[in-house]
Amino acid sequence: MAAKEDAPLAALRALRAHLIKGKPVEVEGEDLVFRDASGSELRRLPKHSPTAYHSKKLDKSYDLLAVYTCFKHADLSFSDYVLKCREDKAAMVSTVDKKELVAFLKGDIDSSPQILDASGKPTADSGEKDRKTTTKKTRDPEDEARAAKKRRLAQEKENHRHKHGESHKTPQELKQDEQMKRITDRECVNRTRTTVLDAHKTKFDNVVKTLELVNAETKEKIEKASKASALMATTTARKEQLPLHRLVKEKILGTPIIVVPAGFSDLFTMLNAKDFLEDGVYVSNMQKKADGHRKQQSMMITHEEDGHVYTFKIVDTVNRFRDKDWRSVVGVIVSGQSWQFKGWKWKFPLEVFKKVCGVYIYNQGSQLNPEIKQWDVKVLMIHPDKRHLDKVAAKEFWRYLFAFIKHKLQ
Repeated sequence: MAAKEDAPLAALRALRAHLIKGKPVEVEGEDLVFRDASGSELRRLPKHSPTAYHSKKLDKSYDLLAVYTCFKHADLSFSDYVLKCREDKAAMVSTVDKKELVAFLKGDIDSSPQILDASGKPTADSGEKDRKTTTKKTRDPEDEARAAKKRRLAQEKENHRHKHGESHKTPQELKQDEQMKRITDRECVNRTRTTVLDAHKTKFDNVVKTLELVNAETKEKIEKASKASALMATTTARKEQLPLHRLVKEKILGTPIIVVPAGFSDLFTMLNAKDFLEDGVYVSNMQKKADGHRKQQSMMITHEEDGHVYTFKIVDTVNRFRDKDWRSVVGVIVSGQSWQFKGWKWKFPLEVFKKVCGVYIYNQGSQLNPEIKQWDVKVLMIHPDKRHLDKVAAKEFWRYLFAFIKHKLQ
């Protein structure tokens, strides 16, 4: 190990030592502040200063803020962790790096191959060496004294036996034998292991009553638990038996809303969404405009599913939405751009798709937007030269939407 530890490694070890002690860490402006239990500042480091912990996949190290944010939100799910990273404006630690980093910060492990020194080499060996040295240095002086005394007595005993033979006892052993003899001479045998098993009574009425009481209490608890389980099963069965059209009518205030993209260059807009959703036919925006159709602010469409007709409201803007409107939003046709969700009640697309059914439709041959792969949306494809496949895509859209609605409302 070098005489002076390099800064990234020192920063990582300083943060780890502070977290292991359970002391608070706060983010203040551009700094990460280490405090003691009373809240007094102990140390301050730039939050974006690099650490010695490197990514497995990318040739880069994580900064202090990313490392601390990973530790702080270690128990969250991946999607919630991503949201917290965006809120804290921190770099995200990848899933393959997260587990080992958290284990290192908690003190479960003392080193990692991903911790590199200034020369780019792992510090695992040096970490092991430091740990052994520290353990040796911090050993209790009293323990050392006891160990030395034990070694000295053992050596004296060995020398005595070597000199006088194995059968000859040391003065200390003779003294111990004398003390034990005085104790055993005064012993009076009261009960033995045989007599202690003898019972003066042949009836155990008290024991039987206790067992009966315990059995009665256990039986009562089992009966109560069975009744509760039966009631819960009945309630669940009733919920599952409730038809979809009843769920939509009773739990959605007003008309269910589907939001479509607002850009004219998007595949689906207010001009052609009705043709696709109602009739399963795709007509381009250019064709609709050439035919004299104009964009409406909103429109109603109907769809029949399992013998019941459902009505949906189609819009492409949410600027004037109130809480009642947001509760009615059930689906969105995704354009592939995150700015589509600007002005929405939920800040990030990941939050949107927890509440609303997302569907992305694209033309075969066109490039799939990379962001789509990170979102929880249904991806459908239509073929520019095979219009009969439009109905297949439309049918799949409705199947996925109704499955999402049923799961959400139940």
